[in-house]
This record gives sequence, C-alpha cells and structure tokens, in this order.
Amino acid sequence: KVFLLKSFFYFISKTLNPEIFNEPDENLSLSNCPETMISALSEYSIRRNENSPESNALKSALNESEMSEKAEFIDNFGKDKDYFLNSDTANILFGNKIRMSASKFDTFNRCRFSFFLKYGLNAKKIQPAEFDVLQRGTIVHYVLERFITDYKENYSGLSDNELDILTDKYIEEYLGLVAGFENIRNTRIEFLISRISRSLKDVVRHVCAELSQSLFEPKKCELKIGNGEEIETVKFPFDNGEISLVGSIDRVDEYNGYIRIIDYKTGSKSFKLPDILFGLNLQMLIYLYAVTRGNGLGDSAAAGILYQPSSRDIKDEGLAMNGLLPADIDLIKAMDKNISGEFVPKPYILKDNSISKRGSYIDASNFTEIFDYIEKLMKKTGNLISSGDIRISPLDGRESPACKYCDFASVCRIENKSVPRVENYSNEKVFEIMKEAETNGI
Repeated sequence: KVFLLKSFFYFISKTLNPEIFNEPDENLSLSNCPETMISALSEYSIRRNENSPESNALKSALNESEMSEKAEFIDNFGKDKDYFLNSDTANILFGNKIRMSASKFDTFNRCRFSFFLKYGLNAKKIQPAEFDVLQRGTIVHYVLERFITDYKENYSGLSDNELDILTDKYIEEYLGLVAGFENIRNTRIEFLISRISRSLKDVVRHVCAELSQSLFEPKKCELKIGNGEEIETVKFPFDNGEISLVGSIDRVDEYNGYIRIIDYKTGSKSFKLPDILFGLNLQMLIYLYAVTRGNGLGDSAAAGILYQPSSRDIKDEGLAMNGLLPADIDLIKAMDKNISGEFVPKPYILKDNSISKRGSYIDASNFTEIFDYIEKLMKKTGNLISSGDIRISPLDGRESPACKYCDFASVCRIENKSVPRVENYSNEKVFEIMKEAETNGI
C-alpha cells in the first residue's frame, strides 16, 4: 500500500506539475492569499501584532467586508480591559466543587486569563503531529520509581557498574511499554537513548549515594492524592463551594515521624520563598500540607521539600537539591550526615552550631504559618474563580516568567510587554507579610 501511494503521488507530481504552498506562509502572495473572508480573518488573527504589509493588507480588506466588526474586536481585545464572567457562567464552566491540582492552582495565580482559556474553554495550542516516546521527564520518573521500589533499603550494596546496568534495564523496560516503539527504532533514536542513559546514570548514582547515607527512607513513589487514592481528598472550603485537591507526589520520605517531599525536575527549578505570597511555586508545599496537616498529622511532622535535578545544570555544579527545610541541625544531619551541601542546600552554620534562617532554611514553626496561608490562598482562589474573575493578570515569579512559556500569550496580546514581578523579599519579610494577612486578609 505504501509503495502504491508513493507511486501515485510521484505520478501526480510529474504529470500535473502542481505548485505547493505551505500555509500560513511568511509572505502572502497572489498564489497563497486567503480565498475567503473567514480564512482572511483567521490569518489576520495570527498576524495582527506584526504591523507588516501583509497584516495591513488583510486589515484593509476586512474593514471593507462583513467581517469588519470582528476584525475590530480582534484589534481591541486585551487593550486595557478587565474580563469577567457572570457567576452563572462561571458556575457552568467550573462548578462550585472545584477539582484543583497544584499546577492548576499555580496557573490561576500566575494569570487568571490563562487559567480560563486552558481549564475553562479547554483551549489548546496546535501541536505538530509527532510520535515522541523519548519524553525525558517520563523516563526519569519511571527509572527512579522502579529503582527505589525494587531496592528499598539495599542501596549501599550496589556498585556504580551495577547501577548503570539497572538504569539501562529500566530504560528498556519503559520503552518496551510503548506500543509500536520497536517499529520506529532507528539509529537516531538509539543516539537519543544513549544520551538520556548517560545523563540518567549520573542521577541514579547520586540518588543511591544520597539514600545510602540518609536516615530518611522513601515510603512511597508517585503517591496519589484525592479520588479515593492513597491520600484522601483534601478539601478547602470557600464562600460558595469547596476546592478538592488532586495530584501525584513524586516521592515521600519519612524519618522518625518526619515527612519530606521530593520532586524530580528535568529542567532547572529553584525554590524562591517570596513566590508563595502570591500563590506561585506552591506545588510542593501544597503536597507537604496534604500528607501532614491534610492527612491528620501535626504540622511539626513537616520536614520540608526538595527538588532533585535529573541532570547536571548548565554550569556543571552537580546534582545538589534545593528547596525549603527547617533550620534544625539534627534533622538536616539526618538528610546529609556531613552537612556538606551535597544532598541538601548548603546551610550557613552559626557560631552556636545552629543553622541560619535564611535562603532555604526557616524556623520549623514557620511551616504552620505557611499551611495557614495556603488555606487562605485556596479560599481566595475559589472565591475568585466562582465570581468569574478572568482578568489578564500575569505575574512573574522570581525565576518563573508568566508569559514566556504561556500557550496563550498571543491571545491576550501581552507579548513582549513587561509584567509585574514578585519582589525579592527576605525570609523575615515574607513571614511578616503572612502575619499581616491574618489580620488584614490576603
């Protein structure tokens, strides 16, 4: 069949000698311009920010047609306007019992309009049709989960060579689960697999070294929250309903009743405490809330959050984790027995042998303040969603721009414009603002 199709298209190309154009082309011409006013409107929607001869010609043609009002709407959309839904429409789109993942929560607080488009209208960016089985993040999660689950407490007895063999074994297991993979396996894909394998072997060795010296032990990988899973649904009431938390935690570790959360990151990820004041970068802390306070444990069980890089950073500064931890030297020794900064963020030790409460370290009691603040943020978020507030409201985190990777930046016309950014508050100032919120609200 493939041979016949190729022969047919070869015959057509040689016999009819057709001209082939890709639309939309960078430059419009008589041979590839839109043939209807509908397609012209669509093309203008794509080009409206260009201020090019093509976009100006399209606008001129649309202004003289029945599409003039729609073209005018496209021109004016997003210009110094706040958008709201009425409460009935908001209720139809989102309901009053809102299932909320930590990533959805982050999206709403990063930009309400982006949340509306993505989760209200289910708008999706058009993606090229491709068969991408080598998604690095998925492979990393699979390999580390299998390694930790299979070997539990037997990490220290494994040599580097044995770890490398296991890594390749788990990669092949993952690929074996992908239907049709063997049919597309070729030299290029083998090269990509080898690159992933080399990088991942470093990570597996690092994780093995960390667990071999740590008193914290993994209790669960890919822990599911909500929907009748291992952790019961955590609910946050707001004025007209409730938010139910759902999600999956990469790894939960435990030591002597203390709980810490580990998250594997395929890209660069640095935790910045000021972000949480605005509901950003809260995913890990929300999960820590879920497995401690939300699961009936006391806040004192919270032993922090850590991001585990899944590749060396661009400066080749290693695989050290970053996050937020209690400034308790005994607890930190349980994670990194030499307090070397190899397995935890490098702490600053004071003369009295205590840990300075700055950067990635806070007072253990501060986790209670954070959990209280999360509850207030959830209530505020629920009220805003149910009220229909979908304003274009991008906010850059300290190291996480709101619009740079947003699929809808061209829709709201915020492209190439500066947006507000979270202030670089000290840890002390962050908790001072949280205390003010107890009296004045968020």
